[in-house]
Amino acid sequence: MENCEKNGKPYVVIAGFGQATDTQTLAEREDPTDLKAVTLAAQQAFAMAKLKPSDINVAELHDAFTILEIAESEHVGFFKKGEGGKAAVAGKNPPWWADPINVSGGLKARGHPVGGTGVAQIVDIVWQLRHELPENDR
Repeated sequence: MENCEKNGKPYVVIAGFGQATDTQTLAEREDPTDLKAVTLAAQQAFAMAKLKPSDINVAELHDAFTILEIAESEHVGFFKKGEGGKAAVAGKNPPWWADPINVSGGLKARGHPVGGTGVAQIVDIVWQLRHELPENDR
């Protein structure tokens, strides 16, 4: 987050992003549990931002289904493969940060309105970075 401010609020700057696709049909994938597109997009974003997973201390992951937050937390590098679910059940975060993944409650907390969920996650992450989360999102 930049130190610059506008209207008394700090700017939040996107330092990196990534985009990738994979075989849509799980049955056609070599390993249906391998989310190659998530891994590639995360690698691109980290490279562009000149960061690594351990540099991140807050995240909103696409969790249209409960399993996705778990799998994505592993594929972006927050947990080793097989440890994301155990961490979620135990209420644990990646060891280097304090707040849980998807502090907002994620997409499911909003009913996952297609199209609106991505915008909502951007707003949530900005609020988190500015320490402005509404009381019902904490």
